[in-house]
Amino acid sequence: MPLPKAELHLHIEGTLEPELAFALAARNGVALPYADTEELREAYRFADLQSFLNLYYELMAVLRTERDFEELADAYLARAAAQGVRHAEIFFDPQAHMARGVGIGTVVEGLWRALGRSEETHGVSTRLIMCFLRDESAESAMETLEAAKPYLDRIVGVGLDSAEVGHPPAKFREVYAAAAALGLRRVAHAGEE
Repeated sequence: MPLPKAELHLHIEGTLEPELAFALAARNGVALPYADTEELREAYRFADLQSFLNLYYELMAVLRTERDFEELADAYLARAAAQGVRHAEIFFDPQAHMARGVGIGTVVEGLWRALGRSEETHGVSTRLIMCFLRDESAESAMETLEAAKPYLDRIVGVGLDSAEVGHPPAKFREVYAAAAALGLRRVAHAGEE
């Protein structure tokens, strides 16, 4: 049996395995720019943060429905449990999905289908943290926070992620104050570039 672990920094969209990416692409009629899972797996060998982010956002295109998000989370949780993870704090990026027409409700409800039963099915407790994209405007982050209000019973905190250079945390001061007023915890990625 593996040593019990806590996963305190996990971006759920970044857990998308090539096999699931191709299955979701086929189901949703999305063309991926890779011939097969091996070519996609090779693309996972990135050199810097921007190369990673390009692939991260490119693959999000296959995530369209609640079922897609549920399957993504469930696949991660099964792998995590097999590796001894007993608690996971899971980040998600609603702005990236909303920008392509996938509503925050689709994202949260889909993820929650897997997360809500995770302790029972996988023995993994979870917490959901909504991230704001640093390279988007503070206004966009505030709109996202507003859109998330119906789901705050499932979201424990907010964070900042994505391209860091030129986008200091101070840019999001008012958004973080609003999140604090809603009782959400706050965190920010730092020093990744």
